Amino acid sequence: MNKNIFASIVLFTTSHYASAIIIIPIPNLAFPDVIGKTRDALEKSTDTKALATVGEDKLFGSRQWTWGQVSGKMTQADADAQAMSKCEANLRSLKAQVVSGQPLYNFGNKGCELYKFQNVTLNLPDAVLVTPAPVVATPVIKQDEPLTASPTIKANQTPSTTTVNDSGTATLQKLQNLDNLLKQGLINQDDYNRKKKQFLDEM
Repeated sequence: MNKNIFASIVLFTTSHYASAIIIIPIPNLAFPDVIGKTRDALEKSTDTKALATVGEDKLFGSRQWTWGQVSGKMTQADADAQAMSKCEANLRSLKAQVVSGQPLYNFGNKGCELYKFQNVTLNLPDAVLVTPAPVVATPVIKQDEPLTASPTIKANQTPSTTTVNDSGTATLQKLQNLDNLLKQGLINQDDYNRKKKQFLDEM
């Protein structure tokens, strides 16, 4: 960072008895070299650009500066927002530095300000082509088309478990029922033997 340069106004006063020189220092508010070079480079750029700066809240002596810069393909609003965000983050970092309990730098209530470029240029992002999502056709049921109802089982109806492959199980059930009838005396032994032979032959 360069040293501040002070201009002086020199006034000469003369009288019959004495003469005096009065020197009034004028504060140098120009950017330091590093910010000036950054500004000049951005000024020549054809990209969208932004520069935000802030210097200490004092007029005389060495001043601390901080800044944020950005350039590229973007809108001016995005560039301004990014430059301000970077500058403000740097400013918060400097304000947090203390020595013996006192702030190291005197920024006071000052905040970052955007620099106004003479060569304002915009380099907007390329248009992004959005591919529409494929349209999925939904089935349409005509009003005169009957709906296929799913099979239902009545409350007092037991679903059948007998299939072609379950003939042996069905015969076993018949034999058990036949055995119960014999034990209850509802059929005699001859009837039992005849029916048993019939069931076994059907297998």
